[in-house]
Parts: sequence; C-alpha cells; structure tokens
Amino acid sequence: MKLPVFEELELDHFDLQYLVQKFKDHKVGEAPFYIDLKCEDPVRTHDFISSLHKALLALRIDPEFPYPLIIISKAISHSEFLPVIQSITELPSHFINQTKRLKPKEQSLLNKTYILKDKIRNLDMPVIREQKVANEKLNRELFAVTSEAAFYEQLLSTLKSRVKDDRV
Repeated sequence: MKLPVFEELELDHFDLQYLVQKFKDHKVGEAPFYIDLKCEDPVRTHDFISSLHKALLALRIDPEFPYPLIIISKAISHSEFLPVIQSITELPSHFINQTKRLKPKEQSLLNKTYILKDKIRNLDMPVIREQKVANEKLNRELFAVTSEAAFYEQLLSTLKSRVKDDRV
C-alpha cells in the first residue's frame, strides 16, 4: 500500500459527466488531490468550483475527509464547498511526498488508516458536518461563559485576599 501523497488532477473542461468519470478514474477521495485552476476570472472560477462540488456530490465524496481535494486559485480566496489556497506551497506538508521505506509498525498503521478511510466513506458526512458546526458553536458559548466565570472567581479571590490583608 502506498503512502497518501498529493497528486495533481489535471482537468480539460468542467462538464459534469467528464468530472464524475475523471474522479472515478483517479479515485478522488481515496488519496489527496489538488487542482490548479489557472483561471483569473473570479466568476468563472466559482462556476468551476460549483461544477466540481456537483461531481463530488454525485459520487458521495467529501472534499475534506478522509483525504482532501484542494483547489489552487489566485482568483478567489475561499469557497463554501471546497478548500481553496493561493499557491502550491500552501498545501499541507503531511501529504507532501516523502521518499523513504516504511517500517513495519508504520506499514501496520497505514493499513489501519486504509480500513478507517473506508469507514469514513460510509458515514453521512453532511450530517456530521452540521453536528460539528453546532458543537463548535456550543463550545464557543461554553468557553465564553467559563471565561467570564473564571474572571469573576479571580476577581473574588483577589478581593478576599485584599480584605484579609487589610484586617491583618
């Protein structure tokens, strides 16, 4: 089993049928890929990304899990569907090619990730994303409340120590 490293996915056009077939042929979602969009027009780039998103939905592939499909574009800085970066140097370094032989323990871990990857593909990722966003919101609210409570506890202990010092 080979290490998951970034591969460039070159696309000739953005027809839905073509994209679906290209994603199937290259096994997008089973390894990390990036697409370098050399288009300078932001509107056209958004159309390309929308077509890519539709093809991913048709194949039930999540653009981030278990392996990312990253768009490289100078025309736009973000997209609600796919992760977008400005240059190839911004790709996550843990998927950059490392040419070394795997040790037996590393090979064993790689085999486990292969099994986990299949389990992740069987999950309903849109529902999990919605739950993740809801949990993030609740965690932020909890953090704000506990930060405020910690501030009041610190203020109270400071006041108590000053009162104690004044009595002595």
